[in-house]
Amino acid sequence: DGFDKMTFLDMGGNNFTNVDHVVPAFTGPSSLYFPALYENHIVYLGPDSFQGVTSTTFLNFAGNMIRIIEDGTFSPKSFSNLTEVMLDQGNRLHFLPGKIAQGLPKLLSLAIDGCPFHCDCQLRDLAAWVQSREPHAKPYVDVVCESPPKLSGKYLSDVPLSELTCNCEHEESPSIDTSGSDDHVQEGQGAMLNC
Repeated sequence: DGFDKMTFLDMGGNNFTNVDHVVPAFTGPSSLYFPALYENHIVYLGPDSFQGVTSTTFLNFAGNMIRIIEDGTFSPKSFSNLTEVMLDQGNRLHFLPGKIAQGLPKLLSLAIDGCPFHCDCQLRDLAAWVQSREPHAKPYVDVVCESPPKLSGKYLSDVPLSELTCNCEHEESPSIDTSGSDDHVQEGQGAMLNC
């Protein structure tokens, strides 16, 4: 637990692809920060991504390749002190859970600008939450639609909920089918994963 007095750790610009490989080193009651993990190759954040994180105030995942953030990722149990989340600058988010900030009373900023949001039924819950809030309410959330073409460039806060419709496939979390195969590989051996 040699991180007691550390206030900031910059781990940006590495080749991390999975938060699960980084989190165990930064867990416990004295971990008031989480390392800055901007500009890595992380593609997914889920409810199990931050096991053991308890007191973090700031998360910087800007400039990654995040496509999916599942509902419950930023739980009040792990993030009761969270004030700022940076998910902007090149992430590939098309949608966000509508309850992404639920139970995070100290959250001041959720930076998600520059993401290619597809404004359809998958963003309806988020749109309802954004539209139900007072102007300039915290956390500040600004979503601009990139698609479909009829909504491109519009702020989600200005799009009527009735226009957020779906007639396409929904994106889902990646899954790996291991049925009919051996899912154990020795270190140093190659493995093929079909997603």
